[in-house]
Amino acid sequence: MLLIPFLEATAEYQRLKAFRQGEITMISLEESMAKDVARFFRHQGSVLLEYLPEEFDEQDFSRAWDRTQLETYLEFRDLLLKHKRRAAYTCLRALENELSVPLEEAAKPRTIGTKISFDDFDEEAYKHIEQYAGARISQIDDTTKKDIREIIAKGFKGELQPDGTTKYKTHQQIAKDIKDKFKEFGDPVKGPSHIRNRAHLVAVTELREAGETSKQLARNRMEERGWQMLKRWMNMGDDRVSDGCIENGNAGWIDNREAFPSGHQFPPRFPGCRCGAGSKVGDRKEKSGLPDDRWIVTRQGDKVVVKPNPKYANGYDNIIPNKSDKLSTELSKNDDLKFSANLNDLLPASSDPGIMRVMRNSSTPGVSFRVSTSSTEKFAYGWADYNKEGDLLKYGGGATDEQLMAWNAKAKLGANRCKENGVDISEDIYIRYGRIPKDGKSKNYATGEYEKGTSAYIGEYVPETNSFKIGEGSGLDGNSLLLELGGKTPYLIRGVKIGIGSDGEPLLKDAELIGTLKRWADGNLRLKRH
Repeated sequence: MLLIPFLEATAEYQRLKAFRQGEITMISLEESMAKDVARFFRHQGSVLLEYLPEEFDEQDFSRAWDRTQLETYLEFRDLLLKHKRRAAYTCLRALENELSVPLEEAAKPRTIGTKISFDDFDEEAYKHIEQYAGARISQIDDTTKKDIREIIAKGFKGELQPDGTTKYKTHQQIAKDIKDKFKEFGDPVKGPSHIRNRAHLVAVTELREAGETSKQLARNRMEERGWQMLKRWMNMGDDRVSDGCIENGNAGWIDNREAFPSGHQFPPRFPGCRCGAGSKVGDRKEKSGLPDDRWIVTRQGDKVVVKPNPKYANGYDNIIPNKSDKLSTELSKNDDLKFSANLNDLLPASSDPGIMRVMRNSSTPGVSFRVSTSSTEKFAYGWADYNKEGDLLKYGGGATDEQLMAWNAKAKLGANRCKENGVDISEDIYIRYGRIPKDGKSKNYATGEYEKGTSAYIGEYVPETNSFKIGEGSGLDGNSLLLELGGKTPYLIRGVKIGIGSDGEPLLKDAELIGTLKRWADGNLRLKRH
């Protein structure tokens, strides 16, 4: 009995050792990248000053900055990609050493399929880095532009003297301040005590993001192939660790798909965060529908040995039920499948099941849903309106009795599923990435100022898939998946709209949590079921 605790302690030591070795390499990479970024900032400043005329105004600066970005973009992109690929490679090798099952073994599907090589993990990480390189450059350049614009504005505004006069800077003096500012990006700045300057801040943030995102992508792929992946928040253990990161670390081992207390899926929690995510393999879990015992798994501590069960040496044909029979059985017994299935899968077969959607601004009082013809190529266009209980209010167009029979059933089921989510379809709903602030005011991290309320995005309920999505005109520029990959957890909330935020998003007062959203395998956001 004493052997098991000893083996578990040994496995924990090996994990920590592998993690720390990866951290030592990452710190070295951060130092190297910080030097390159500092050199780039100085070069970028020189290019900008070359394009600025001797006497310039705000418009001249904007034109010069646009030309500077264009000229330096490829240089900055190559710099980022070079260092972030190194970070991804380093973190994936550390992940491989942390896990008791080598990634080469874990990458082999435990279901019928093609063998996946370990290089695929690297390839996916590199593709992700390249895909979002442009967005990362834009964010860094926007901060630089803001800093330089403040210098110009301050120079033009002048400085009030003791005698009441105003002293204005010459264009040459402003140009010198701009040059000094780009040099300052490599000098000490305010911020976390472990960050020496802005170049170092960029290096730490970008490399941590690249490395930890790569590890999360690898854990996700391993989980899809049948392994249960666990993760935990690991900090540096010194007096410079923030309270939020300590709280995340206290959560211990959690499921790979769960969020940490801060709402992040993985580090970094903020720019300059030095934390990382530890990983280990938990129990096996099967998702294929094939027999759970087709593999014999033996464990010794965290060492896992997997062998095929000789019972199925001749295949599974006489054991696995017909796929369609299995699906119908699961739909009748499995609440999760009912929760995620399309409405049409849960209804009797119909020649025209129709398309159901929410009606937010109907001219007819009481209308919450509309079901309309699914294909105008096969049927004359028809529609039917329903209240939030799924009761028919009126119909029109070419709706037939057969269509109405199917649509009535669909409306009832859709209305019931909406109630299961705890959502009143007549109220406004919103989606927010990150928890609701305790004081109800979101922070604008570009300016450091607080908004007047809680920022969120317009939410829409999709009856067909029993899911939620971000509505048009929400102020969310780009794909919401980027936020989720960055560790942000989506929440469904309600509240009273009181204005528009700095990014064009709604601002709410009295924001209230409805539930946590989770992105399912089919790509849809649904409320997390507890």
